[in-house]
Amino acid sequence: MMKQAQQAGLFDKIKHVMLPVGAAMDVLEGLGPEMPDNIWISGRYFFLYPDTAQNKDWVARFRKRWNHYPAYVSETGYSTMFAFKKAVEAAGSKETAKVIPALEGMELDSPAGHRVFRKEDHQAMYDVPWGLTKADPAYPFKIMGKQVVIPAKECFNRPPFEGEASMPPFKS
Repeated sequence: MMKQAQQAGLFDKIKHVMLPVGAAMDVLEGLGPEMPDNIWISGRYFFLYPDTAQNKDWVARFRKRWNHYPAYVSETGYSTMFAFKKAVEAAGSKETAKVIPALEGMELDSPAGHRVFRKEDHQAMYDVPWGLTKADPAYPFKIMGKQVVIPAKECFNRPPFEGEASMPPFKS
């Protein structure tokens, strides 16, 4: 799609293009240098965000083991298991009925940053980075350059569910 858009001159005609999961490694590596500059991209995780010791350490260990930059599914899988471990330890059990209350309201620092599990719907809330693609000689693909970080409460601002009609799947 990106190649066809370039051939059609789309990026010369449209001021802003947004790819909600454009920061996924399969997208960035798949397109390589063919990804245009100044495309808004985001994802559940991007290996250069946040700029914390925990994230840098995790990325370095991942790269050493797999010789690849971590995709968002790698980080979320890792953080999910870490959260489950923390909940099992807090609950003193692996029983679902005991683990659920331990997860509710849990706060967790992960490679992707600080997460909070909302008690009302068990949604893990976290800040979401958006950035403009740019070339960087350190990488064979475009990276997320200039960033805007959307705070968790603005990304997941739906109030707690109230009654059956407000719960997914939504009724029309």
